Amino acid sequence: MKLFRGKMLEGSRIMNFKMPTLYQCTTLGLSIQPCMSINFYRGQNTCDINEKSDEGQLKTDSSGSFTYIERKDMPKDLNNGDCETDTCDEKEICIDNDDDTSSCLASEY
Repeated sequence: MKLFRGKMLEGSRIMNFKMPTLYQCTTLGLSIQPCMSINFYRGQNTCDINEKSDEGQLKTDSSGSFTYIERKDMPKDLNNGDCETDTCDEKEICIDNDDDTSSCLASEY
């Protein structure tokens, strides 16, 4: 998986979620169709879902807390857990948990 530590894409965020790990952020990105890339902010445990991807437009994060990954570089086998049969509300997103369960998360956007 190709990722850019200390980099982020600005101006393309369509959704933002509280997310404890980069792994869960990546899994979530794969489950959202308009997602073209993600920014994961380790300092705040937030996951930005971006509608665009552009390595040439990345901003440097001086704190080094951001990680940027494009959808094309995300492992496709991450998104094959319990969320295939989710029952989340329309404004929620399903995320697979490490213990083989799933949770519904509300978007901040």
